[in-house]
Amino acid sequence: MGARFTLVEAVTGNYFEMLGIAPAFGRLIQPEDDGLRAGVAVVVLSHTFWRDHFQADADIVGRTVRLNGSPFTVVGVSPVGFTGMSLSVRPDLWIPMQAGALLGTGSIADPDVWEQRGHRWIGRLIARLEPGSTVEQARAEMLAISAQLAEEDPEARGPRSVTVDALPGYVLPVGSEADMTRFVWLLSGIVGLTLLLACANVANLLLARASTRAREVGVRLALGAGRGRLVRQLLTESFLLAVLGGAAGLVVALGALALMDTVQLPGGVSIGMLGIELNTGMLAVTFIIAAVTGVMFGLAPAIHATRPDLSSALKGEPRREGAGRGMGLRKSLVAVQVALCLVLLAGSGLFLRTLQKGLSVDLGIDSEKVALARLPLNLLNYTPEQALAFTDALHARARALPGVTAAGLSTRVPLQQGGALGFFFEVDGYQPAPDEELRVDLVLVTPGYFESLGLPIRQGRTFDASDDEGRSDVTIVSRSMANAYWPDGQAVGGTMRIGGQPAEVVGVVDDVTWNSLADEVTSYAFVPLAQSPAQAARSFITLSVRTNGDPQSLLPLIRSEVEALERDLPITVLQTMRDHVNRAMTTQRMGAALLSAFGLLALVLAGVGIAGVVAFTVNRQKRDIGVRIALGATNRDILSIVMMGMAGPILVGIAGGLALALSLTSTVESFLFQVSAKDPLTFVGISFGLVVVAVFATLVPARQATRVDPVRVLKAE
Repeated sequence: MGARFTLVEAVTGNYFEMLGIAPAFGRLIQPEDDGLRAGVAVVVLSHTFWRDHFQADADIVGRTVRLNGSPFTVVGVSPVGFTGMSLSVRPDLWIPMQAGALLGTGSIADPDVWEQRGHRWIGRLIARLEPGSTVEQARAEMLAISAQLAEEDPEARGPRSVTVDALPGYVLPVGSEADMTRFVWLLSGIVGLTLLLACANVANLLLARASTRAREVGVRLALGAGRGRLVRQLLTESFLLAVLGGAAGLVVALGALALMDTVQLPGGVSIGMLGIELNTGMLAVTFIIAAVTGVMFGLAPAIHATRPDLSSALKGEPRREGAGRGMGLRKSLVAVQVALCLVLLAGSGLFLRTLQKGLSVDLGIDSEKVALARLPLNLLNYTPEQALAFTDALHARARALPGVTAAGLSTRVPLQQGGALGFFFEVDGYQPAPDEELRVDLVLVTPGYFESLGLPIRQGRTFDASDDEGRSDVTIVSRSMANAYWPDGQAVGGTMRIGGQPAEVVGVVDDVTWNSLADEVTSYAFVPLAQSPAQAARSFITLSVRTNGDPQSLLPLIRSEVEALERDLPITVLQTMRDHVNRAMTTQRMGAALLSAFGLLALVLAGVGIAGVVAFTVNRQKRDIGVRIALGATNRDILSIVMMGMAGPILVGIAGGLALALSLTSTVESFLFQVSAKDPLTFVGISFGLVVVAVFATLVPARQATRVDPVRVLKAE
């Protein structure tokens, strides 16, 4: 079996026992596996990894696998469904924490990590509360411990504290809980509004159908049928329609789930990670909702149908309801449809405006014609010298590719998750305020990095081949950092101490967007990769290549060059910079796509509803229209009368929709970028567009009124 990239989580020996997890077979990690002299290093496979990569081999226990070249003995497989403690990170393997040094990567491989404070490498501390204890009590005790540690070693601790919360708050990526909750509620609201709109449309159709069955109902009533029995019959018909519609909807849902499996929610959690499936419970809920809505929205038409004018019904005459209760109810339902349609379209418009703003925002770089490849160099267990030789060779090969104008390697590019190296720093001549934490994120880069991303040097110089280990440490800082700590504008030539090590500032670059489009500017500094080869050997490295042609065509060439240098090195990301930037707007794209799809469906439903009511009205009022034509009314007069009859419900619906949409803006506000949740351009544009669609939906059936033959109508009278 060849080498592959896997996600490994290092845990303490009591991790599985504390969580109450039992193995699928074999055993899990135990306390005796997690000592400094534990002997043979062991590994537990996730059930999915065991099934997909070892074909569910029951004899896997006792076999040896090599992780970053080090042997680990498989002792067991985790149970089905256990994927760790986070939705966004699903480990393939688990190893004892103190065996993590064998991987040769990350802070855990540092020989001093167990003795020195300040590394901050443990990602999560999980504890089970004693019976009767509360989260608040645990929080108070941990805060006391934190304060004591700060007194014992204030330099390593810094002005930091500790947070303690219930485990569900950490299942989602840190900081994404609120956005995830709001997004799920947003999706639920979209579905609910669409359901209401569809029900209003069906209710209107049922009202029209009930009117056409007036004679049938009248005959039954005249023969002694009770109203209750007739209402039950009509509701049964509505119920069956709803159940059939629910069944069809489930078929659509199966296809939608398959299509949306990889769609990401806020925090990088994909819908597939949530484990959503159409189980028995969901099927039952779906049919209950379908049945209830069918009965609820079929009730008014059923009651209306059982109150006919018996004299007219038995004669087969149409009910005169141009200004009656039935027509009023139908127009009210049209107003409801227009209002709900406007809400969905307004949400779609806000997300589309956000996409427009986001895609046009100045990231501080030129993202066109750039290809990226991210490489886990830390998996190769290279020495610093080997890592530097590899990066030099790859850099040279990338620059020699056809059409390439610039190439560089780094530990991070803008909008990339991970790769930030945080250090405390000092600036000669700058006195920090009390409790001010001077912390900077470092990016290791090679010459050509700034040119490959189109990131111009505003002051000083860029790095060159002479900035290696044989030269004194140098750094380039971001513009905001230069302005903050060298307000006299003399950052170039200044000195800052990064982790206690002095470095001369040789250049200043523009600020760029590092984490997300909405993030505030943070302090960043760049140092030559050649001056920190040991850190490069423990990091992911990103190759950025600028071309004068199509960057997509470079991707297979980059893969070939990497494989030529190191066949066992996986490429975890291989894409254009434009695709990489687009991922930063994943949530907004998903919101825009969903709201646009549902908004379009709502627009069709509203248009059909309006057209249906107008067509029904024209059909029921042929006598009045024929009389008007006989008395000299022109086509324009007839069109005006019919269309003005729908103006009221449409305008009321738009007004109600605007009020409802404006009251719900807080739901989407956190997902918008450089767009107000009450953006007037969006609301005015959507309202105008909806009026145009409504006019067109009214005009098409209204034209039928101008074709009424007054002679035939009057003869029928």
